[in-house]
Amino acid sequence: MVIRGLLPVLLFVGCLAAAAAETTWDEDYQAAQRVYREARGQDDLQLVLVLCRQALDKHPPESRRDEVQFLLGQAACGAGRWAEAVAALRSCLEFAPASSEYAFWLATACEQDGRTTLAVRLYRRVYDDSRAAAERRRQAGQRLTGLHAAPELEALLPAEEVKVPGGRIRHHAGEPFVAAVREAVGIARRRMADTLSIDVAEPITLILFRDAAEYQAFCRRSGAPRPEWSTACTLNGRIYSYPAAGERDGLVATLCHEYTHVALRAYADDRPVPCWIDEGCATLLAGQFPGHRAELRRSPHLIALEALLVGSFAVFERDEARLCYVQSKAMVEDLLHRHGPLRMRAFLRALGQGAEAAAAFESGFQTTMREFFEWWIAERADAL
Repeated sequence: MVIRGLLPVLLFVGCLAAAAAETTWDEDYQAAQRVYREARGQDDLQLVLVLCRQALDKHPPESRRDEVQFLLGQAACGAGRWAEAVAALRSCLEFAPASSEYAFWLATACEQDGRTTLAVRLYRRVYDDSRAAAERRRQAGQRLTGLHAAPELEALLPAEEVKVPGGRIRHHAGEPFVAAVREAVGIARRRMADTLSIDVAEPITLILFRDAAEYQAFCRRSGAPRPEWSTACTLNGRIYSYPAAGERDGLVATLCHEYTHVALRAYADDRPVPCWIDEGCATLLAGQFPGHRAELRRSPHLIALEALLVGSFAVFERDEARLCYVQSKAMVEDLLHRHGPLRMRAFLRALGQGAEAAAAFESGFQTTMREFFEWWIAERADAL
């Protein structure tokens, strides 16, 4: 029987807690199934979560544990508890790695939790699995398109691939700049390790187009157009670029910048990193804007914190975007000087565990983002 309304649910949960020792894991699980089948709202889903957690606490047999975790993951998705859903559904997929159903549900939870790189990998896996149900494959293709990773786009990418430490480079045959890209990846990895003690376990894929026209055309086809000043971007864990200005130093800086984006997000278990921290770290490690503090002194204004928290600085016009990058570099430089890389890694881990950006910042740096920004304005901006 499904109990409706918040008060009955609270009373029932109280009864569950009192009677927990009197039920078996299987009885709790069966009760959760009954409630989930007839669920009509958040109260019912919350009850399913309570029953599933209670069942798991009673140590079901390992051969059945994934069933309980799957129901927990489904209910958590319905309740919008994405971090809990990701954790439960990951356990399911670890138990049954070949399950396209587990993979699809985990992809859905990852997508909703902002973990788009993981979502794309899982949706691609379902889409490419000939054993998966036709409807699931169709849905996976639709989700990939919505994430700017439509299956048909793969045919437009350069066909040649070379593996390097820490990455894979896809390029057109005969391109002369692959050796420079290999060197750039190595430099990027060393700078990330030296500055933040972060390494990326999963090889990073770099897609190298012939020129700006091919790069821009692909971005438009993917549904994620780039501003005309863009020379590279990261999307779903991949780096897309072309030989910037034909110079080695420019290519190294560009790829160090983009590699930092991917590495930071990977360390945060694919959760989005606030734009000013993401771009500040990237410009710092890439050695870009070397005269950033003098440039800030000359600027008639600084960028507000709220504007630095946009999804991408690409929404700004060129001059305003440049100021965002320059200011973010100075802020991250001072953040690391004041708190150190250990706090930065703690912040990224808190993000990866499902905390929202503001809470993760406070947990990692032991101060709020607003307090840091006000400190920076008051104590550092005048000394730029």
